[in-house]
Amino acid sequence: MNRFPYIAIFVLFISSIGLVPRFQFKTYFYPFKTNINIVQIQKKETFGQVEIKGIKEGLCNEYIDQLLKFNLTYKKYRDKLLYGFWNNTEDFDYAKFFTRADLVPKFGKKEFIDKINRFEGKIAIYKNAYGTYSGEFAVDGYIIRPPFASGPAWIRVYTNGPVVYQCENACLFGHKALNNIGHFMNDYLQPLILLPKEFRENCVCIINSLSMLNGDELLRAINVSKYIYVKEGEWVFAKRLAVAVEGRPHYMHYGMSLQILVDKLREYYKLPEIEPTRYIIFNRANKTNRHILNIDDIIARMKTDIPVKFEYVPDWIGPYYEYAKFFSSVKCMFTAAGSNCHKTVFMKKGTVAAIVGSQMFDYGALSTLMSVGIRVAVAHHQFWHFYNKCVCDVDLAIKTIRVAVYYSVNNTWPEPIPNVTFVDYDRVRYK
Repeated sequence: MNRFPYIAIFVLFISSIGLVPRFQFKTYFYPFKTNINIVQIQKKETFGQVEIKGIKEGLCNEYIDQLLKFNLTYKKYRDKLLYGFWNNTEDFDYAKFFTRADLVPKFGKKEFIDKINRFEGKIAIYKNAYGTYSGEFAVDGYIIRPPFASGPAWIRVYTNGPVVYQCENACLFGHKALNNIGHFMNDYLQPLILLPKEFRENCVCIINSLSMLNGDELLRAINVSKYIYVKEGEWVFAKRLAVAVEGRPHYMHYGMSLQILVDKLREYYKLPEIEPTRYIIFNRANKTNRHILNIDDIIARMKTDIPVKFEYVPDWIGPYYEYAKFFSSVKCMFTAAGSNCHKTVFMKKGTVAAIVGSQMFDYGALSTLMSVGIRVAVAHHQFWHFYNKCVCDVDLAIKTIRVAVYYSVNNTWPEPIPNVTFVDYDRVRYK
C-alpha cells in the first residue's frame, strides 16, 4: 500500500494550522527537466578525520589558488525603488543584529540604493580545503575567517568530525541557519550563481542538510550536477574549494546576483508572459515570526479606506514552482518582512509591495524585492523581529498600503512628506 499521499496530506494539514511552522514540504515530483544528470552524492566515512587546531583571521592568501572579483551593475541605474516611513526607526540598533554593522547599508541613506545597483564581491578558490555544514572551512587544520562577515557569531560554528567525501572541485556557501528559503536563496544560491558556468555545473556543492527541504528543486533549476548534504560534524575535502569571502554569506549578496538567479529560474519554469493583476494580503504562517495577529483589523480598515479589493492569501508550503506561477500574477502585495519575500521574487519589475517592518532593519528582505525591480513601501512597527505575536499599528499599515496602491495605479510614488517619508533616501536628513 502506498502511504505517501496520506502522509503528504497529513503534513500539509498540520503545517497549515501552525503545528510545524518551520517545516517545508518536500515535493518528489518535478515537471521540469534539465539537460544534465543531477546526482545527490552519498556520504562515506572513510576519508579520515578533521581535527581543528585553531582559527586564522583574514583571507590567508597563501592558501588561495584563484580569486574571482565581481563588479556587477544594471545597464541603467534603478531608482524610485523605495518609499520609506521614518516612524519607529529612531532606535534602530544595527549592532544588535549584525556582527559587522559597518557592512550593513543604513535605512534612509543613499548607500542602500547604491549597493543594490552595484554589487561588488569576491569568491576565493582555496587549495586543499575542508568544508562543513555551517559554511566554515579549514586548511592545514585551521579555520579560515575572512573579515567581511556581517552575520551573528552563532551561524559560524564547527566541530571536529569525519571526512565524508573528497573531490577535485567543490563550492561552499551559506551558514548554519539555512532552514528557510530566504537564507538558502540569498546566502547559498546567489553566490553560487556567480561562479563561472563550467565550474558551477561540474563542482560538488557542499550544502547544509537543513536545506534539503528547499534544495533539490532549486539546484536542479540552475543545472547543478553534483551536491552533497552535510550535517554538524561532517566535512568534505576538495583540492579546490570555492568560498564567498567578500562578503561572507549572510545577506551580503543582492542586486545583479539575484536578478541573474531569478532570470534563470524564470527560464527554467517557463513562466508565461502575463499581465499581473492581483492585489493580495500575504500573511506569514500562523505561529511563525512576524505573523500579523491583528490582520482582521487591517482588512476591515482596508475595505473602507483602500480603493481596490485585496484577496487574502496565507503563506503556504509547496514546491517553488508554485510560488513562481502564483506571484508572477501579483501586481500589489501587503506582507511582513522576512524570508517569505523570497517566494515573491517572480512579481514583475514595476509591481509593488507594502511591507510591515519591525524594530530591525531587515535589509535582506527589502533588497531582495528591490533587486528584481519590485517597488517597496515600508513602515516599521514596534515589535521584536524574532517574535510570533506581532500586532501592527493599523493606521500606519493603512498608510503604507495606500502608498503602494497609489504606485500600482499611477506608476509613480506620491510626493514624500519632509521628515516623515522619503523616496529611496532622505535628501533632507542626509545632504
